[in-house]
Amino acid sequence: MFLLILNFLIPRLMPGNPVSRFVNPLMTPQAQHQILEQFGLTKPLYVQFILYLEGVFTGNFGVSFLYYPTPVSTLIAERLPWTLFLTGTATVLSALLGMFLGLIGAWKRGKSDSAMVFSSLALRSVPTFWLGLVLLIGFGVSLKIFPTSGYFSTSLLTSGEDWEPSCLPYSTTLSFP
Repeated sequence: MFLLILNFLIPRLMPGNPVSRFVNPLMTPQAQHQILEQFGLTKPLYVQFILYLEGVFTGNFGVSFLYYPTPVSTLIAERLPWTLFLTGTATVLSALLGMFLGLIGAWKRGKSDSAMVFSSLALRSVPTFWLGLVLLIGFGVSLKIFPTSGYFSTSLLTSGEDWEPSCLPYSTTLSFP
């Protein structure tokens, strides 16, 4: 519940309002007010919160401010297959890689075992978002090896095309079994 309250309040506590990018200064005050009414921002804060909770629990997330007038549920539906694919395959690959490295560590005790334990503990202590940013800046911005945006379509798996956008997300998720 705390996250719902936080997600509701942050945009409303920022300067301006969430639809200020749609309100053109050349618009008449009536037109500006009509846009604010369309998004329900003229209602009292507690009414906005009740409507927000109702929308969250019924699956009606409203219209995206960024991709106006696209519904948020449409944006989620477009991105959900890739998210599930990335998470599922990264989990399976991470488990297989962890078992393989665990077997090698158990079989060859000594320096290789200590190095694997140290490297896994070092990677585990790094926050996921930070590792993702470091990989993005290092390999995407500085070295320009991988793209910094876009996503990998699951339909392209069989063709083998456009695999570059998936490398950095996989590298980040595989580091955290």
